[in-house]
Amino acid sequence: VERTKSRPIASGILTPFQGLCFLGTQLLLGLGILLQLNNY
Repeated sequence: VERTKSRPIASGILTPFQGLCFLGTQLLLGLGILLQLNNY
């Protein structure tokens, strides 16, 4: 698709596995922050 051809995965700069690793890292960091802030 013309609109998305310059995005990292579509252009081949990143592999789908690298994208999933980045997603997993972000989710784990977010969970860590959430667990520190939740005092219930």
